[in-house]
Amino acid sequence: ILATMPQLQVLRVPAFSPDMFSLPATPTPAPAPIVPTAPPETRRLSHSGAHAHTGLLSLSLQGRDEILIPALQGACSASSATLCELSSLSSFGGQTSLALSWDWALPRLRRLDLEGTVAATFDIQSLRFCPALEDLRLNVGRQIPQDWNIQLKASHLTCVAPTLRTLEICGWWDLPDNELTTTLLPVLKRLYRLNLMWCRGTTGAGVMQLMPELTYLRWLGISATQLERDQILSLQKTLGLSTVIDTHLV
Repeated sequence: ILATMPQLQVLRVPAFSPDMFSLPATPTPAPAPIVPTAPPETRRLSHSGAHAHTGLLSLSLQGRDEILIPALQGACSASSATLCELSSLSSFGGQTSLALSWDWALPRLRRLDLEGTVAATFDIQSLRFCPALEDLRLNVGRQIPQDWNIQLKASHLTCVAPTLRTLEICGWWDLPDNELTTTLLPVLKRLYRLNLMWCRGTTGAGVMQLMPELTYLRWLGISATQLERDQILSLQKTLGLSTVIDTHLV
């Protein structure tokens, strides 16, 4: 179906097949009869085969991981040259052995939004192939994989492009303060918006340690106690920061 809509630029659908962006099978043509010619000509073969879709700008897929993740990888391949926005929602249920990843350039991808197990198993190193990424949201939910390694995840996140300006990390990341203030600091210092609401592991003390470094930040979302909130707002006033701080009280 997608092959019949070459002008399609925006697509919002459930993932209905793991092969929904794959090339259709081409029947093998019958061999041509041999006709003697003199002299034989040199023929140049054409390699301009039809793609399932190559002009997609914005894609949103939802579904079960066993269908969703192969479909997402197919879409990233078929529209690698044009894709600007990619969002996906999978179930927050049982764990999957599938992981979304790619090892080719997505030169125009500016926004990536993953939620559910597709975010928890996402190969963050794939971000190094997204040189124009500006907005990243990863909501891993409450069931992270058993082999979850937050130090490795944080290290991989540093490969994100210097163009990143918005970062949202939600769910049970178990992200300790020291990863925010050391490993991720070069990334965070460039941000305009940072959302840490519902991010397990981060404390108000860690946020306060981070605040003097976030001179470009315009908006900050955090989860904190009433006492932590008061301390953070007091520090904001002391530092003279104009950052809008949105607090979810816990």
